[in-house]
Amino acid sequence: EAIRLESSLLDFSLKCYPGRMDYIDQCLGMCASTLRGEGTHAYANPIAAPATPIPPTPIEMDKAAITELEKLLSMPLEEMALNILGLQHYSELLALLPGDNRKKVAFGLLQVLDESEQKLTNIREMDQLFAIMTPLLQSSGGGVGITNFSDDDALVAKVIHLIYNEDT
Repeated sequence: EAIRLESSLLDFSLKCYPGRMDYIDQCLGMCASTLRGEGTHAYANPIAAPATPIPPTPIEMDKAAITELEKLLSMPLEEMALNILGLQHYSELLALLPGDNRKKVAFGLLQVLDESEQKLTNIREMDQLFAIMTPLLQSSGGGVGITNFSDDDALVAKVIHLIYNEDT
């Protein structure tokens, strides 16, 4: 339910405040914090010593929650394109998805970046991009060769060509 609530808030933010990246990042950050189990202990045990920290309890995600989280992460892609890389909590939330779902979202991001044809010039954005597309870069054990070159590989190569610097 927490993911659905954050999805609704994110959708509202995208529609009503399209230029406010801080609202979008805040929604993503709250969702990541909730899924990690931080903040779920709002009321500490009054018997426990005040100096005793209560460890976070991560929330287990079922298939429905994973699907909702995948939808949440895909929601801002079309409208934000390259600006998605400026969000602090995007890759943090993406890391909470299982590997195959992470690949789907990363592939969607690369498709949007490829279609936008915006040049990548900022080092921080490039670091964020490489962190997000890591699941697509990991080998599936098939080896290297023209016959094993997939759509994922072609899209990664196209996006790499969007990196621009005046010195190169």
